[in-house]
Amino acid sequence: MAGVYRVVATPVFPYAVTTIDTVEIGPDRSAEVSLAFTQPPVILVDRDTDSTNHCYYEEALANCNVRHYRWRSALEGSIAGRLEGFQTVIYFTGDRSEHTVPEPDRNALAEHLENGGGLFITGQDIADDLTDTGFLEDVLRCRNAIDDINGSLVEGVENDPVLGGMQMLLIGNRGANNQDSPAGVMPRPGATACATYRNHPDTAAAVRWETPGGGRGMFFAFGFEGISGQFGNSRREVMEEVLEWLGTPRSIDAKPSRAKPPCTLRIASVYPNPANGALRISFDGLLTLPGRLAVRDISGRTVAVWDVLPRYDGVVWNGTDISGRMVSSGCYFVVLFNPINGSVYDASRLIMIR
Repeated sequence: MAGVYRVVATPVFPYAVTTIDTVEIGPDRSAEVSLAFTQPPVILVDRDTDSTNHCYYEEALANCNVRHYRWRSALEGSIAGRLEGFQTVIYFTGDRSEHTVPEPDRNALAEHLENGGGLFITGQDIADDLTDTGFLEDVLRCRNAIDDINGSLVEGVENDPVLGGMQMLLIGNRGANNQDSPAGVMPRPGATACATYRNHPDTAAAVRWETPGGGRGMFFAFGFEGISGQFGNSRREVMEEVLEWLGTPRSIDAKPSRAKPPCTLRIASVYPNPANGALRISFDGLLTLPGRLAVRDISGRTVAVWDVLPRYDGVVWNGTDISGRMVSSGCYFVVLFNPINGSVYDASRLIMIR
């Protein structure tokens, strides 16, 4: 039928899916389309269980204008012998808690790094699952320190050239909202901690390293898909910095402003939690910039808010919303932030039981 169509071409490995948004079909019901396929610079290895977490990675890559091939481990098996020609490997484990990186994949990733390639590997259960393997210490250059950090705010190490000044919020339904047990790690010699958790500033959330052969690696001990972007930096901004450091070809020139707020105020405690009525949110530290405290529901809607002054050591919330109605049972997020630029000072999770 004559008309204008969108054509999606899915070639065989290792070529990327190519889309032509406008193809005009004439009255003779035919059209000639010419496509040239080239191997993309990135292979996205989906080692997740049956979920849609890959969408968070593909969206970020598309927003960075970086072409990729998605390798689905459940269908295509091991990546052993399949990484030739790819400059960067992005390997994610998502909701998988066991057998996160099988041995053939571990060997392939180690060889890729030794040959000068780039690796971005991310998953909240990788460190715990691979504690007793040489891969964690010898290839990812870190050791497992805390299986479950119980933290939701990741901050780039000050002056780090990759993640310095960044803030990554791991709660909220604008991300996968699946970070139940992000791990804390410690870098080994030759690696650098480039991000820590707000509630454990002495424990790394991310490490990076370089190999003698020119390879570069970045390990997130949490799942990249969990970054919500509701406060702090977005997944695109984080992916952009990681790809640049790995030397991945892309065509994005502008960078976001990433000034880190010089404020040490944090949420010391939320008690009781879980709660079924009134509760106290206590602060610790020094407020040197404007502050505001909000309680938000799972959709990001603000249900309660307070302006925070330097003399405050906490607030009491009676469990009602802005209209004075009792909130329902569920998960809520307590967020301490700068009301001018939205920078997050700290965040915590709260369960309300009615």
